[in-house]
Amino acid sequence: MPLKLGCIEKDLTEVFEMIELNKDNCDAEVLQEKNMPVVVDFWGPTCPECLALMPHYEALEKKFGAKIKFTKVDCSKKRSVAMKFRVMGMPTFIFFKNGAEVKRMVREQCTAETIKTEIETLTA
Repeated sequence: MPLKLGCIEKDLTEVFEMIELNKDNCDAEVLQEKNMPVVVDFWGPTCPECLALMPHYEALEKKFGAKIKFTKVDCSKKRSVAMKFRVMGMPTFIFFKNGAEVKRMVREQCTAETIKTEIETLTA
């Protein structure tokens, strides 16, 4: 459904916004989500591997955003959320389906290709 704002037209079906998790929304956005799979990126601004993966993760959101919910947690600011999900190192990607964890990738397991493969598996 196109949205017209003056001379600008944007198709809303192609607009996705990465959800930043916090202690108030993580249950609703991840654990209570039953309509689509969820992926959570636990990252930090001082983690070079995290920063290198960020553009790939954002590109995957543009490609698969209609089929899977993309979320992220800045562990330097939201430690309580990282602790809730027992994140011990970064980067960590956790994949959920029907509110249950189905896959966890940590540190060297986290590559653009392995993340994409898991997203394709969850959305197949």
